Amino acid sequence: MSKLVEIKQKTKNPADQILSTCFGKYEKVCVIGWTPDGTFQLRANTDPKDCLWLGEELRFILLEQGFEVIDE
Repeated sequence: MSKLVEIKQKTKNPADQILSTCFGKYEKVCVIGWTPDGTFQLRANTDPKDCLWLGEELRFILLEQGFEVIDE
């Protein structure tokens, strides 16, 4: 099981810059976000069940193992 070590605060960087730092580092991705008009969207290159599992895993880590907030 992974442990979440840090969560970065809102950054001044646009979403494209944040996503570009992840380019080429992951085999499977699940991106959750809001469009400029406020529409919630989920995009992934994996099965939707994997995204559900990822959300539950993140919830468990945040609630049970804690996290550290890093200001940029």
